[in-house]
Amino acid sequence: MGNELRKEVFVVDGMPSSKAVIKFTEDETWYEISQKVQGYDLVKYGIVKGASVDVTFDAGNQVVYLKKKAGATAQEASAPVTTAGDTKTWTVKAVAKNKKVIKFEESAKDWDVVSPEIEALDLTALGIVPKVKVLVTFDGKDVVTAISKATEEPAATETSTQSSIGGISSQNTTNTSIENQVCLKGAVEIVKTLIERGVESVNNTDKIKNLLKDITKTCIESLNQ
Repeated sequence: MGNELRKEVFVVDGMPSSKAVIKFTEDETWYEISQKVQGYDLVKYGIVKGASVDVTFDAGNQVVYLKKKAGATAQEASAPVTTAGDTKTWTVKAVAKNKKVIKFEESAKDWDVVSPEIEALDLTALGIVPKVKVLVTFDGKDVVTAISKATEEPAATETSTQSSIGGISSQNTTNTSIENQVCLKGAVEIVKTLIERGVESVNNTDKIKNLLKDITKTCIESLNQ
């Protein structure tokens, strides 16, 4: 019973260039696409917005088969607009209920996929809600890897340094910001590595914030000795 498959005929409503998830006009759910299906050039086979497709779901509602129906028409898919490490200041338009995707006012795509680290966060508590401006960073596959609420511009006599990792924003404002930038950048890289390794000391928002603060402070103190 656990291996039962469900077959449907749906119309594609949206699919990010990463091909990790897909949405159909028939409901509001974003469905995960199996790794095997992601391995195909779906756009080449006509799996784009507006296309009528045969869809097969496994018992866990993951899409395990997609095929454009013969004779069906569809509008042309949008090309990716981001590159690896690309950070933009955009305005949030909507966040999906399952937090797997997010929509921005400025994006050429319907929805952008977020990384598992972002998906695990309480975006509402972090202020990532519609109409809010955010700093958003993408990887090379148009996946959101970092997002933080944009801060107001600092006073003209000061320089602001802001970095974000896994949705957490760390800001330090000072007249001598070069050393701080170096230390903060190093701290972000260290914490990012720990998150990727699944280290327990960075398994929640508060721990990440505290570790970023401690590493940056230690580095600055070392440079000033």
